[in-house]
Amino acid sequence: MSKNGYGVPIDPAKAREWFEKAAKQNYKPARYQLALMQFSGTGGNEDKPAALEQFKKLAAENYSPAQYTLGYLNLKGDGVPENPGEARFWFEKAAKQNDMRATASLAYLYLKGIGAPINEKKAAVLFEKAANMGDAYSQDQFGMMLSQGIGLKPEPEIAYLWIEKAASQEYAVAE
Repeated sequence: MSKNGYGVPIDPAKAREWFEKAAKQNYKPARYQLALMQFSGTGGNEDKPAALEQFKKLAAENYSPAQYTLGYLNLKGDGVPENPGEARFWFEKAAKQNDMRATASLAYLYLKGIGAPINEKKAAVLFEKAANMGDAYSQDQFGMMLSQGIGLKPEPEIAYLWIEKAASQEYAVAE
């Protein structure tokens, strides 16, 4: 509540305090939120090494948000050396658990050939999966792939529907 101001004033320090208490009870979402706050320095001191350690522990416990985060950090080289192969590894683990962001990110890696050879068919399958989960970016990308026949046969009418879905979520590129 203190983090987002639901019924109380926004107070990152108080939010961090509550996440610390819940994390001591081994509550995974609290451990994850606390690690995010430590990584960015929100509500207290920045401590990227402690945050990364917690992300790795949570990822080893198959907590998909932490797996996605490790993938993202490895892709961007934020707090760790840039490593597209490691990013792909973590995105794959999270995507197997139906993590929408990881599925969309993995699709992007396959489409662009980052950390693995280009595989447009695999990208299309993954974008469709994330699109069906409600990810506006994936809806737009899947629609564009359908319209241009990238990785699958062209289907302009269906492509339009996917792009329209993305636009209905105010996804700027699709509008």
